Amino acid sequence: MQTSSVFKLVKSTGCTALTLVGALAIQPMAALGNERIADLSQLGSFSFGGGFLPPAGTTSVALAVGQYNYDKIAGDDGHMIEPLKKIDVTVKSGVLAILHMTDQKFLGADYGFRVLFPYMDITGVATVDTPFGSFKSDVEYSDLIDVVVTPVMLQWRDPSRTFNQSFSVNIEVPIGTYDNESFANSGRDNYSIEPMYAFTYISQAGYEFSSSFGLRYNFRNRNDGFYENGAVEGKYKNGSTFAWNFATGQHVGPFTVGVSGYALEQLTDDKIDGDQGPDNGKRSRVYAVGPAVSYRDYKNPKMPVLSLKYLKEFGAENRAQGEILSLIAAYTF
Repeated sequence: MQTSSVFKLVKSTGCTALTLVGALAIQPMAALGNERIADLSQLGSFSFGGGFLPPAGTTSVALAVGQYNYDKIAGDDGHMIEPLKKIDVTVKSGVLAILHMTDQKFLGADYGFRVLFPYMDITGVATVDTPFGSFKSDVEYSDLIDVVVTPVMLQWRDPSRTFNQSFSVNIEVPIGTYDNESFANSGRDNYSIEPMYAFTYISQAGYEFSSSFGLRYNFRNRNDGFYENGAVEGKYKNGSTFAWNFATGQHVGPFTVGVSGYALEQLTDDKIDGDQGPDNGKRSRVYAVGPAVSYRDYKNPKMPVLSLKYLKEFGAENRAQGEILSLIAAYTF
């Protein structure tokens, strides 16, 4: 495959029996840092009932499929980065999640754990301006990507289901393909850890507001150097990111209809050998909002859970910007 693109991954973890999405950022002619989105555990997958976990003593299996289309890779100023002129990329993703809630208690909460196995497939074309004219570059790639392990999941339950809270710790394990002298990498080259707090509030009138807050800390890359228009020397470390996800809507029987969205902000600079990375540390950000609908029988927590949403991103800096369509199906037994 001949292309001058740098693959930047985006995957997601989330709440309830599973939560996904998969989004991927491909940075032509330059390297973005943290925007590969493994931020998205951070993003895109959170939905109604996000503060609920399955009942104690149960196991949940979920499958999430998503499609992320983007036509912009923004720089520090929010505009398309140069020399990129046009881009059209489609990322199809699938995540298998297995979650088990034990009968054990910790700090008054039910204790459980989870593992996520994500897969992605990307296709697209990019047009780059050069002194010799415009050139098109095709992209086609698929691979199993880094696994996310959640050894701690805690659920504080409200018997009235008015206000439920959960806390989890996600650990990203870099098992995906990575070559620090290659632009085509399905995985990241670093471990990361992300504590996440989530809650769901449901009023007597059936109005719901769910939200999650996650802070991701990235350890430095295991290998020296990275690829940016060729191999670059140095120890690279992605900055830390904060993500807020929300879903608000109205319950109508087992259905909930409303809007969902997220905001991502990178709090610290990317660094090379301990110094600030190029382009002001490549701090990334993005926002998104869109319609969402879910099916969940709260009176029977072992019934299948379905969630469908569409999100439109805006305000991106130092990362891709596009739109996401995702479907999640989960079953508890």
